[in-house]
Amino acid sequence: MLIAHLADTHLGFRQYGIEEREIDIYSLFEEAVDLAIKEGVEAIVISGDMFDKPRPSNRAIKIAGEVLRRAHEHGIRVYSVLGEHDLPKKYDLPPQVLVPYLRLLGTSRTPDVDVIHCGGRDYYIAGVSHHPPRMKYLNMLRRKLSDIMTKVEGRRTVLMLHQNVKQFFMIEEGLDLADLPHEVAYVAMGHLHRRIARKLESGTVVAYAGSIDIMRADEIESWREVGKGFYMVDLSTSEAVVHTINLNVRPQVMLKTNYNRFREDLKVILSKVSSSDKKGIIHVWVTVPYKVKDDIVKEIRRIVGEKAYVRIRLERVVESPPKGGEEGVELDALSIVASMIGGDPNNRVAREAAAVILKIKDILASNSEEDIEAWIEKLLQYKELWSNKVGSLELIPTSYTDLTKQRGNGLEKFMR
Repeated sequence: MLIAHLADTHLGFRQYGIEEREIDIYSLFEEAVDLAIKEGVEAIVISGDMFDKPRPSNRAIKIAGEVLRRAHEHGIRVYSVLGEHDLPKKYDLPPQVLVPYLRLLGTSRTPDVDVIHCGGRDYYIAGVSHHPPRMKYLNMLRRKLSDIMTKVEGRRTVLMLHQNVKQFFMIEEGLDLADLPHEVAYVAMGHLHRRIARKLESGTVVAYAGSIDIMRADEIESWREVGKGFYMVDLSTSEAVVHTINLNVRPQVMLKTNYNRFREDLKVILSKVSSSDKKGIIHVWVTVPYKVKDDIVKEIRRIVGEKAYVRIRLERVVESPPKGGEEGVELDALSIVASMIGGDPNNRVAREAAAVILKIKDILASNSEEDIEAWIEKLLQYKELWSNKVGSLELIPTSYTDLTKQRGNGLEKFMR
């Protein structure tokens, strides 16, 4: 049996507010499904974050239904689990229930397992929707996985999950590889936007298909190395065989330069994106001395013109006065923040914490689309740097504690 494994399609996502980027994602989703149909797959599994929001636009739902109708007409079953972007913010129905020809697995209102008969053999498709990356919910997930394994014991099984595996991403709490059932043939993962495929000693293949497009600037390097798209998985042999399918995504490049050479560097980068049939996106990060008063943004936009979309970030640096005849030393933003929280701008721990603070600043300023909660959790690891500089806090009011508990119970109810 052949299946197509997609994840993190984020239908409805409009990167940088550009409508053309929203259309890009619809087109790539359509391209992926059409390729799966052409290859004659029996099933398409979408491992979470099918939509970018729990309440997507009517346009996103309509396009999803139209594309999946084509798969249905060719006798292909399409399955999905919920990612954190799909989860309703209140106790409500997820957007997947509005999409025809889609089978949602792993919620309190849907089955965990379905069966496909192919080539005289039964194949099981199982799934569990996203659980928050906190120990309480991860323990619930482990129990859920154990229950599912009793239903599929001895069967050829594909397991869909939308979770972090901590061996692949240490910043966020997640499952251990040892938590994954080693009896299944293929674990179709979602959540991480980069491609990863690893075969365990048992023969089980654990794979992140990655996002179908470059959703964030920090995915550019991964796209250059391994591409963006989905996996085609052959389950007819004793071990799952994974084939990588790349999609034709809009090119994006990152340019980190300084005031003295940004013009020359920008012209070189332009030559790399102008060869594509799609108008590329250039992320320009320029360090500029504070004393420079030139309109750098205007100059960059003049050079780029209509050849590409451009995202510009200026980082102002200050020069310290010369000491003992030494040349001036530039203090970058990292050093400035590190000195504010640790006293010494060269202290390793202070610089690590400063880097996290600057990352959070970028996310809040919409210069980055990364998960802010994960970075805040990382920042709390360095709280000893400032804990002695702030006063003690009053106890949390009982009413707030009760409200938090009620929310938790509601989420638990939805997950069970």
